[in-house]
Amino acid sequence: TGVAEALQAPVLLHLLYVRSCPDRAFRSMVAFKHLLVILAWLQAPAMNSSLSEQACEGQDGVAYLQRFEKESLASLAGLGTVPSGGTCTDVLTGDCVGPISSSDPSARCKPCDPNDGTNETIPTTGRFTDGKLACGEKDQCSMVNSPSSGEEYDFFTFLNGNDYLQCTGDSTCKPWRVKNVGAVCCSGKQVCNNDLVAILGNEVSGVPSATCLADICCDGQDTCYGSSGTSGGVPTTQFINGRSMSCRGKQTCYQIWAQLSNDLYCSQWSGITGFSGDTTCSSSSNVFAFDNTDGSQHCVTCLGDDSLGIQCASSKFEFNTVNAQVKMILSSKNAGKAANVVMNGGGCIEINCAFGTDTCSAMVVNKGTATCHCTGVESLCNTIAGNGASTGGALGDPCPYNATSNPCSFTSTMCSDPSTCCDTLSATATAAPGTSTAPNCGNCRCQAPPPDVSTSSGQLIGDPHVDTFDGQHYLLLKQGSFSFWRFSGSDAEIFSARNHALLKKLPVDFKIYAHYSGHKSYTKGLLLVDSSGATRPQRALELTSEDCTWRSKTKDTEWSAVEKPQLLSLPDTDGDEMTAFRMTESLHEQKMYVELLMKKTDGGFKKIANLYVRCKPGYHINTKITMTSKEDIGLVQGQVGSQGHTAAGENHKASFLQGGRRVRSDSEFVTSAKWTDLGGSAAAETYLSEVDEEGEAAFLKDCSGQEKVEAEAVCKKYLGEPPTHSADLHSFENRLDSCIFDVCNGGGEVAAELAADIFHAE
Repeated sequence: TGVAEALQAPVLLHLLYVRSCPDRAFRSMVAFKHLLVILAWLQAPAMNSSLSEQACEGQDGVAYLQRFEKESLASLAGLGTVPSGGTCTDVLTGDCVGPISSSDPSARCKPCDPNDGTNETIPTTGRFTDGKLACGEKDQCSMVNSPSSGEEYDFFTFLNGNDYLQCTGDSTCKPWRVKNVGAVCCSGKQVCNNDLVAILGNEVSGVPSATCLADICCDGQDTCYGSSGTSGGVPTTQFINGRSMSCRGKQTCYQIWAQLSNDLYCSQWSGITGFSGDTTCSSSSNVFAFDNTDGSQHCVTCLGDDSLGIQCASSKFEFNTVNAQVKMILSSKNAGKAANVVMNGGGCIEINCAFGTDTCSAMVVNKGTATCHCTGVESLCNTIAGNGASTGGALGDPCPYNATSNPCSFTSTMCSDPSTCCDTLSATATAAPGTSTAPNCGNCRCQAPPPDVSTSSGQLIGDPHVDTFDGQHYLLLKQGSFSFWRFSGSDAEIFSARNHALLKKLPVDFKIYAHYSGHKSYTKGLLLVDSSGATRPQRALELTSEDCTWRSKTKDTEWSAVEKPQLLSLPDTDGDEMTAFRMTESLHEQKMYVELLMKKTDGGFKKIANLYVRCKPGYHINTKITMTSKEDIGLVQGQVGSQGHTAAGENHKASFLQGGRRVRSDSEFVTSAKWTDLGGSAAAETYLSEVDEEGEAAFLKDCSGQEKVEAEAVCKKYLGEPPTHSADLHSFENRLDSCIFDVCNGGGEVAAELAADIFHAE
């Protein structure tokens, strides 16, 4: 009904135009055509925002429908001006995200092949706009021109070896051929599979910089997934000249060939919700070949639980480094089972069979002149083929159990130094499954480098209006629970109180959920969850607009009100505090704000962020989160993060009906989980269900001239006059515009008062 009401004026104008025609048959034809156009517009996929603005000059609904009519009818008649099937033009800018145009929803860069018979250099000059070639939606970055018999696909060659390839979403970068790539990041479902070949490192412009170290990160389901090749040959998905590689999730790094100079990390636990699973780095077609300078160290880590597991099974691990120093840590069900380990250059290898049913079972070791030791669980070591177990195949060489700690005399930091992307895991491989530290793929450029942000804060104001860390500003019109902010990818560190020589590490995972209710989708609930080092919340903080009271709960205690400033932490069994919430008194007698903290090696807390809240019982919540370090902003996910916003979350129809104001549904960040399943209370879940309204959020109106003047006066009464400092002016203008919009839509002075309070919060 909201759409119908919004379309009422342009539809009536079209009907008046039709009734003015004297020919009844012509009137019927035109009316039918216009009806089809309007229905097509309602069904049309999201359009490029710039086109929507062009199509809506003067915010004229009739002009917009006339423009859409021309595009729709031309498309139906096969007369569209944009060629179907995609274009390679966007490859030059590094932007392969989103549809080509409003009249052609085809994925950008599909199909997109280099010129026949050549390896095309991209971009033609300089670097990609954001230092990366981004492929972010279904089927983007794909080649279709199969090579002739006996020939290879042509390659795209990056002009600058510091640029990297980022493939996200569903079925992107398949098949795809790139050379001279600084790093490769593949995350999502069926991403970087079906004949992707990436050659990393220098070919044109020199060695990659220190921030772009030729690492490969694969995360998701069926990601970095290939086929075995013809007649058992080399797998068709290949990563060549890589440094370190991280593989996380279900059937990730499956049937691939990877050439690495450093390390490999394989884990069943994905960083993407719903994609954790078995068979990581496991396939009889997998080949992981390690090459480096004489005496180099290589760490292979395979982690999972005893339910799913199957990490690093049946794969071939070939170490060609002369005098290689190799440590393999196998800790999951079937980890390393039937794997083939080959030491071609001598040296020493320690195979740590740490945990899991059938771990190391039937593993074949061909050590050559190298020394091989098996550590961990003796009964698991005894199942290595060469140690006497019956396998029905080649036994390989013995790798006997050795109870000595560190039999190869590796350096103390081997497999525990987090200074580089994929060299990271827990110092104790026998720790409970899932507690090991995962690689921080941000360091290997698998995430965009921290943006040159215009602000260090993200905000939810009013309806709500969302401000992100990279300066985006939009209106959300959607009910439900959303991921507002999440911080992960960093480790809390502390020397244990019981053993001062033991450096303990814990992967930090803070989440903040927001619940928006009613047809105007005001913020009615906030939930802070600390799941660091665990799959379930260890501590939670909650606030709703019912009474605007902070409440806290741990995994062992019930919900209780937080009435005064205090540190909320949950020590581990050694009495060590790794993460915490600190409730802190605000200035000007405002509501307590929350500091989110993680431990540092010096024993003190590092402040990650401050969460400020303004709330009036029975109305709504405004919130602002500020980061204390710009370097940490690159690790933030969720609505206010600088990454993750895709075209799927745009709502261009609503943007048009809102007078060109940017409107999003943020479908990427919504969760269908119950509030209690997220970690919240049953009481809050009941309250939020009561304030939710049936149907979708309503389209809101913009101010008329006089209404805007009056609303602006109300907002300035609380916000004050614009700041003189240019760096603060843009934020103030956004806040003033949002305040005017909310006041016009029934928020009154309360909306202006709360908006001003959160804007000035400190």
